[in-house]
Amino acid sequence: MGDLSGELLSLGSHDDDTSILELFQAQDSQHVATPAGVASDGVQVYWANQDHGLQHGSVATGFVSGSLPSSKLATESASTFGIAATSNMVLFSNGAGVYGVPKFGGGNATAMNEGFVIARGLAWDGSGTVFVADEGASTVYAMPCGVLVAQPLQPVLQMHGAFGLALVQPTDPLVSARSAAADPTFPLWVAISAVWAAVWMS
Repeated sequence: MGDLSGELLSLGSHDDDTSILELFQAQDSQHVATPAGVASDGVQVYWANQDHGLQHGSVATGFVSGSLPSSKLATESASTFGIAATSNMVLFSNGAGVYGVPKFGGGNATAMNEGFVIARGLAWDGSGTVFVADEGASTVYAMPCGVLVAQPLQPVLQMHGAFGLALVQPTDPLVSARSAAADPTFPLWVAISAVWAAVWMS
């Protein structure tokens, strides 16, 4: 669980230790400016800054331990919303488009697709696809994300005001045993916001 208030990026645990670890604060880190989304690969934490992205970083990063200073990966947009970390890149949305930047070193972001109405949440499938919630088009799209080049969109689901995305394995405790047992050959669910409407991807 994380606190994405305007000046604090923190992580908490649902284990026996319910303490919250404050990783980066605006007063100590010049790269925190109203985090709008957060992703982690277990070593680094990445966040999208909704405000002042050109100055503080559209996307910023730091170690999960919080032991070293944060840094910015990209300054593509003043406002960034959704974020997803793949094995080799960080993807982020700014409303009109989805962009990608190398995880290691950052640099100039690549426009992967700028054909959205209002691109919001992103979710990586662990392989070669990122799902994008387009709030303005009320559509969830699938987009290839293996390489940092312009990519086509494939509509996957129509849902009014699609905003946040989460990928859930059928074996996850959040998914009912009955649903998972219904067809275990489908390894991936895409859940939209708090609504448990889902699509199965083989």
